[in-house]
Formats: sequence, structure tokens, C-alpha cells
Amino acid sequence: MEIGELILDKYRVLNKLGEGTFSVVFSAREEMTNRIVAIKALKKAAYQPDRMRSRLANEFQSMAKLAEHPNVVTIHTVEPGKDKYSAFIVMECLESSLDQLMRDGPMGLTETFNIGLDICRGLQAAHTQNILHRDIKPQNILLTTDKQAKIADFGIARILSDATEHAQTVAGTPRYMAPEQSSGAYDYRVDLYATALVLYEMMTGQFPFSGDDGEIEGIGKCPGVLRGFFKKALQRAPKERYQSAEEMYDALDRIHKADQIRDDDMVLIPAGEFEMGSDAADAAAAQQPVHTVYVDAFYMDKYEVTNAQYVAFLNAKGKRAEAGHTWLEIEYEDARIERVGGVYRATAGYENHPVTYVSWYGAMAYARWAGKRLPTEAEWERAARGGLRGKKYPWGNGRIKSSRANYNSHIDGTTAVGNYPPNGYNLYDMAGNVWEWCLDEYNADFYAISPSQNPLSGASSVKWLLDNYTGVNSSRVLRGGSWLNYAQYVRVAYRGRNSPTGTNDNIGFRCARAVSP
Repeated sequence: MEIGELILDKYRVLNKLGEGTFSVVFSAREEMTNRIVAIKALKKAAYQPDRMRSRLANEFQSMAKLAEHPNVVTIHTVEPGKDKYSAFIVMECLESSLDQLMRDGPMGLTETFNIGLDICRGLQAAHTQNILHRDIKPQNILLTTDKQAKIADFGIARILSDATEHAQTVAGTPRYMAPEQSSGAYDYRVDLYATALVLYEMMTGQFPFSGDDGEIEGIGKCPGVLRGFFKKALQRAPKERYQSAEEMYDALDRIHKADQIRDDDMVLIPAGEFEMGSDAADAAAAQQPVHTVYVDAFYMDKYEVTNAQYVAFLNAKGKRAEAGHTWLEIEYEDARIERVGGVYRATAGYENHPVTYVSWYGAMAYARWAGKRLPTEAEWERAARGGLRGKKYPWGNGRIKSSRANYNSHIDGTTAVGNYPPNGYNLYDMAGNVWEWCLDEYNADFYAISPSQNPLSGASSVKWLLDNYTGVNSSRVLRGGSWLNYAQYVRVAYRGRNSPTGTNDNIGFRCARAVSP
């Protein structure tokens, strides 16, 4: 076809969009409607004569079954071919592809999540109709002007009969084929594996494998929130991966929602000095002496980590214990996270309540996965004070009451994060709701020997503690009090403690992050 040519007396060829082994794609204008379409011209020479009819039928039938799905390229009609083309598939015109977008370098989390979820939605629809795509790759993911992803090219899709579960032919682009695909015995999970390869390449700018050992390369370039997802999705054994497009979609969606809360809801706490501790007449000895402390700038979670966020972590990791340490207890009647069918989920209505029954090890593991860490005790107190000096509570010395904090069993349980007024740094629930784990070892006498800059009890440095936390066994600091405690315990200077293995229905945490690595 030539640019400007009128074919079939209907379509004026405008531009060549691309070419592959089996077809050439042009943009064209439908003369009667003035609609811009894409025409996929199938090459006669690329198809074996005895297989041409079946291959074309596969594509046409596949597209017909998926007509009008928002994440599958829409086929308008199929026209008879001429000259060197066996047929013309007329479809919606999308001139941008994921392949083109990826040439600009690694993509951000938001784009990766959005495109990944779109691909999973399209595959879920296809697999429901017993259709394998078998050639998911960046060139076959087309994008609308607002970057909605649509799956194209079902030309080598196989429609599974009701009598068979596995395809029996080798097809696809080798770079994006699952290990089992070369054997000719595979199922829907090859599409999910290819999707994970595409998303990993989008996220990191590199392919995950260069050898056959199954080791994912460059995983450090991948944001922490997605590392667990990729480690599962790229397993060589199909049974170890996500088992359906729906399961993969749900995993991505949970991580996406939790990530939005994590990254969008951190507050910058400025560097500076503050008076740490309390000289109140009823202050415990462990809160004394009051001493001046300088803390570098850091970010602090606006909210305590929620059940929904922790569920995303557990499902990404596929476990709730590591190195002999249990992260989360779920056996208690009032635990708000459960495991059903191998998947963790938050109890309905408690998704945005702070996670409880979480050990210090569990808080540390989550923070590491999220690309964050627990705050030091000094960071926590500076953040809790909200810029105020020498006050008892995050709001000042004003009388504590049930409208300001969840404490003293007024609610008899946790409340959803953000239900009470924030402090001066716009941080919520710094008094009450749940106790919050800190990095530090608990030392009742530490204030008498505390360094004046960035103090940390029980470790030579934050980095050392983060690298070696699974070997820690000494008591850890808890701050902020909880829904169960009297007013004295929810003061900003009060210091609590528990074993790092300890869990309870009133212990949770929030995360911090350094301004620079």
C-alpha cells in the first residue's frame, strides 16, 4: 500500500505505523465517516498456506470475543486482502506503544502501576474467554493519549477448548517467553510471566535475566514496594507465580493503594534542636533529665501504618515470618488481618485502622520493604511535639479529652487513622490509638549519657541496626501510648518498652525516611 492510496474504495492510507514479520500497520481515514483507523495488513508470505486460514480465524475470533473491552484494541471489521496481503484488519487507531514510551528510560511507579493494572484487566477478560495471548511484549501494548493501555495482536493467540488446559505449540517472542513456553506445554500463566517481564523492564530500564539461574538482576533499582511482587511473578516454576490475571491484578492493586498512602502521606520534619524529655512533677525517671538534642531533617509518615498497607506487604512477601521471627500474630480473635485461601486480607471495616499484633521485627521488615525505616526515639519525639517546646501533648498543655485522642478505652479499640486533629507538623495520632515502635534499644538511663546530635540507643549507627536487626534481642522503645492507656501514657515524653518479639492489640508503628540516602 502506498501513502495516499485509496484501498477497497473506503480507506485513504495516511501513514505507515510499523511493520513486523506477519503484518504491516498503517493509519488511514475512513472516507465515509472521516474516522481515523489503523489497518493491519497481513502478509501472505508470512503465513504457511495450510495454516493461514486457522491463524487468521484465531485472530478474528479472539478479537470478536473481546470486542469493546477497554483494555483490548477494538476491531471494527475485517476486509478481504489484495496483492501481497491476505486480509486487512481495520481497528481503532492508537499511534503510541509501550515500546516507544520505554525508549525514554525507566518509568515511574504511577505509570507502571496504571499500565500493569490495564494489562491485567485485558488478560483477565481474554483468559475468561479461554484465550491465551502468548506474545505479550511492549510492542503489543498500545496506549491512548492519556496512557490507557490496550493489548493488541492476538494473531498467535490460542483459544483453548473446554477439553484441554494446556497449549501444545511453541509461539511467542523468545525474549518475553516463560521458561515452560519453549517446551510447548503451558497455560495462561505464560501471559502473566511476560507481563511481569514487561513491567520490570519499564520500572528498571533493564531486563531481569541474562542467564538461566533465575536470579533477578538489578532488583536494587526497583522500588521496595514492588520487589516482592516481582520475586513472585518471575519465578521459573509456574506453580510459584501468580496463578491468574485476577490474582496478579489484585496484588498490584493492593500494593498500589498502599503505596499511594505511603508516598503521598509523608511529612518533612525540619532539622533542628528541641528539648527532649520532661521535667513535669509526675514524670518518670526514665524521661529525665531534659536535654537538648539536634536531629537532622527526615520524613515521617503522616499516619500510622494501616491494616491495608500491611496486608499488601504480607501478600507481596507471601509469608509473615522470617529469620525465626514472627512479624504478625493473626490467631487472636480481635486480630484484624486474616489469611483466606492463601491470601492475607484486612477484616472488612478495619482496612484503615492501624495494624496491631505486629512485632518490632515485623515493623522493621515492613519498613525495609517500603523503602523506609522506623524512626529513632529522638526523631519520634521531635515529630510528636509538632514544633512546640516543653509541652505535654502534641497540641500543647491543654487538657486532654476524648475529642483530641483515642485513649483511656473511650472507644475500646483502635480507630481509623486520621480521625483526630493533627499536630503542628500535620501528623495524626501521635497521642493514643496504638503504641509505635522505634529503632532504639530501651535504656532507662540513656538520657543521662545521650549524644546531643541524632542520638540512638543500643547501636553504633542507624545503618548498622538496619543491616543487623534480625539479630537484635534487647527491648525496644515504644512511644505515644494507645487507646487503652491513661492520659499520662500518651504524653509526648512518655517512654514505653517491649521485647522485639512482643505483640499486642494496642501496638503498631509508623515509618520514617532520611532526606538523603
